[in-house]
Amino acid sequence: MITDSLFWLVIIVSVPAYWLAPVRWRAPLLTVVSYGYLLTLDVPAVLALSLFTALFYLLAPRTSGPQRIRRITTVLVLGIIAYLAWFKYLPAVVAHFHHEPVLAHVVIPLGVSYFTFKLIHYAIERGRNKLPAHGFWDFACYLFLFPIFTAGPIERFEHFIGNRERHWRAGDAAEGAMRIAHGLVKKLVIANLLLLPLFGSVTDIHILLERLDELPVYKVWGFFILSFFYLYLDFSAYSDIAIGISRLYGITIVENFNWPILATDIGMFWKRWHMSLSGWCQGYVYMPLIGFTRNPYLASYASFMVMGLWHSGSLGWIMWGVWHATGTSAYVYWQQFKRRRKWRGLNRPGWRWLGLPMTLSYAAMGGVFTAAMATAGPYQALRVLARMAGL
Repeated sequence: MITDSLFWLVIIVSVPAYWLAPVRWRAPLLTVVSYGYLLTLDVPAVLALSLFTALFYLLAPRTSGPQRIRRITTVLVLGIIAYLAWFKYLPAVVAHFHHEPVLAHVVIPLGVSYFTFKLIHYAIERGRNKLPAHGFWDFACYLFLFPIFTAGPIERFEHFIGNRERHWRAGDAAEGAMRIAHGLVKKLVIANLLLLPLFGSVTDIHILLERLDELPVYKVWGFFILSFFYLYLDFSAYSDIAIGISRLYGITIVENFNWPILATDIGMFWKRWHMSLSGWCQGYVYMPLIGFTRNPYLASYASFMVMGLWHSGSLGWIMWGVWHATGTSAYVYWQQFKRRRKWRGLNRPGWRWLGLPMTLSYAAMGGVFTAAMATAGPYQALRVLARMAGL
């Protein structure tokens, strides 16, 4: 959206109007502004979200009995998951078993993964009676807030409600503007102007696969490491811009990245990368499964499978989830092994920093599944992995 002039015009006009409006009208005003802008991008998706907004607000239980709470919450959650599956997963599954482009007419609605996870969070926490008091416009503003609608972060409702300023402050405006500037510099200067030329002649996965047999190993590694850095700069830039714009309205949004490229192990990496998604999965997948099975490895695999499916229903993203679940499980086992052997010396800073290139390489290799497998199938992904291993 940052290349859309209307996007910036809406911000320039609506920010002063938001602060000039009485406090009680600010949530409705920002909702209407967000709703109107999103309609210019995807009318069917916004209309469908309007229906889900009304259903979840009216039907999500507040003070009903336990059985009724579980029943209504389950129906709402399954309903929104079915909506997500119809558009995001069913076409991929059907395409896998048919040579013809069946369901090719199905277009994934704008922001479907983000608002699905936000609605699931809202229904569960409301059923637990853990949400603060709020009205319809608070809920609608939370769902439709246009700066974070398509690129996140996945904001939690209680955080959204509890972090809205009532009075304009110059410091907040300056902080928001600076955060927007950081995001634009990341995206337009560092990623596009400085990083893209480093790819050289191998600019995409198709060229890489065509020339795979003739490329030296270091160039194959270089392609995926550069792709990983570009993804980080691109995604974190959009998060910076979304957080900065929200700050202009006096709204503090959760952080999404905390320098994951400096992580010295895969566990630390997932505490710093796409933190709103990993936090959501920890709260609604990992912890419930830990409580039910007492098996951290099963919970880890389930969590990363959900993360992969959140991105796409393709086999490539499923394998990406398996790849990261395997890495985090191996790291947990290694930590337990070190404690049993009392190898405390390996926890010294010098040894820990050796984990930085290993973590970066492992995270970058995950791109083989989302790029090569999604583009050309499992065999080509295996060819790339073999080439990266020097075979």
